[in-house]
Amino acid sequence: MALGTPELRHLKRVSRIKHLILTRYLPSWATILGSTFDLLYYVDCFAGPGRYESDGERVDGSAVLAVKAGKEFAARSPRKKLGIVLVDDDQVQLKQLEECLRSTLPYPGNFEVRTRLADSHTLIPKIIGQIRKRQTAPSFFLVDPYGHPLSLPVMNDMLALPRSELLINFMWYAKRFGAAYSDAFIGNFFGNAVLPIVLHEDPWYFQKGTGSKTRRFLWAASSTVWCKRDKGGWGPNYANVGGNLIGSAIARAYYPAPERTVSDTITDGLTVSAEGIVGAEVIEFWPDIERHFKQKHAEKLARRAAQRDALSGAHPASPSAPVAKPEN
Repeated sequence: MALGTPELRHLKRVSRIKHLILTRYLPSWATILGSTFDLLYYVDCFAGPGRYESDGERVDGSAVLAVKAGKEFAARSPRKKLGIVLVDDDQVQLKQLEECLRSTLPYPGNFEVRTRLADSHTLIPKIIGQIRKRQTAPSFFLVDPYGHPLSLPVMNDMLALPRSELLINFMWYAKRFGAAYSDAFIGNFFGNAVLPIVLHEDPWYFQKGTGSKTRRFLWAASSTVWCKRDKGGWGPNYANVGGNLIGSAIARAYYPAPERTVSDTITDGLTVSAEGIVGAEVIEFWPDIERHFKQKHAEKLARRAAQRDALSGAHPASPSAPVAKPEN
């Protein structure tokens, strides 16, 4: 690698599969819809640096592949227009992408490429609004988040556009789901099983059940950081907090490198510990809630029974007619 050339990010196998799908599908999409419509849009919501390293070689990223395919389409279809928007919120990566795109110049007059330094969460809804004004312009969105994903409502807005296509890297979402699941599972395993045994702490929640609601609320909230000891006393709940920190540290291994920081790990662990307060409050007050609804239900049944009794009393049954005796 030449001096001054930025180090390339490694292209993972999942991304190679995505690139293969993109290079085969995008030209066909443009050709088919371009035969009917004069204007097409392609939007890469997380464009990336433009080039990657794969098996020791430099390979094009999704943004560069899309631009090359778009340029070929525009050259074959001079009466059609294709606009490509490449979005990234990392200034360094966007600069690398722009340098990579220089090799694709010049562009035909019916082909336009724009790079935008912006957060996709705020910019993409605006782009959707602009495309919607075109009414019939087909659009193709690539969603391959390496940071934070777009929300489902935003992706629903993409699909609500006429003749829109949406390619999503679900592998990223599956990885994040696995990380969240492992965080919860490992946190429970260490916080409620391993560490309580080692530290001689009792992981169970002991319901107060009596006293004012304020006292009971504070009692439940404190359980995430204060627990009963095996010897009968009370002390800091090291097992719960420590288990959540261990779980978040292991789960962070599934996140991108910029998000595997000490501060992110501590924030996750403390957030899960704070969320435990909600569970403790439910355990503390659930019997009260259950009794309340049972009482309301019993009162409702009693009122219905009283109404039936009142109706039956207001309309007594008519006496039966006397039976005539036969005459001798």
